[in-house]
Amino acid sequence: MSSSSVSPEQEQTGTSTERPVAQTRDIIEDIHKATGIERGEVGKVLTALYDACAARLANGEEIELRGFMKLGIRNYEARKYYVPPREDYIERGPSTRVNVTLAGAFKKKL
Repeated sequence: MSSSSVSPEQEQTGTSTERPVAQTRDIIEDIHKATGIERGEVGKVLTALYDACAARLANGEEIELRGFMKLGIRNYEARKYYVPPREDYIERGPSTRVNVTLAGAFKKKL
């Protein structure tokens, strides 16, 4: 897990101010080590999980992965916003956002 913006000196001395970013392959490796399931199979399961969550969210369902997180969709209507420097209103079109709420049990592990 190394960040591309961290110099070799920072990596050696541990002086980087950036947090490391875990990639999908790192999570797959962690699951492989914990369970013994082949890496390729773990990757397939993660891909199936992503796809299933996306499909359910697209259908307007809320997803609750107990002890981990809750996912939901929130739709925002188009509306006008006042922009002081321009002294004008701009319109921001409708948008959809995914809300992520971490479970309390998961937060306690952090």
